[in-house]
Amino acid sequence: MLPDKSCPEEGRSPRHQTKIQELSILAEKVGCTYTQLTIAWCLKNENVQCVLVGASTLEQLYEHIHAIQLIPRLTTGLINEIEKILDNKPIRMPLQR
Repeated sequence: MLPDKSCPEEGRSPRHQTKIQELSILAEKVGCTYTQLTIAWCLKNENVQCVLVGASTLEQLYEHIHAIQLIPRLTTGLINEIEKILDNKPIRMPLQR
């Protein structure tokens, strides 16, 4: 796995840094990188319409591609753990007629 440099700490709020740290620990438990976990979560998330990633190196491209293999392992329990850490799940408003 690549060292995760996707989240520089400078300029981030302590609350944001805590969330990144918790997600990184969860990713380690799952056996992937923070980047792979976030890409897989975005791809599986029904509220996300499009996922754009940019790779500067071939290694980063491979890391992004391997995130796709993680999608089947994102169980409801794991998604709930991620959602609990993020604490920002959108609430869909009912359609008005």
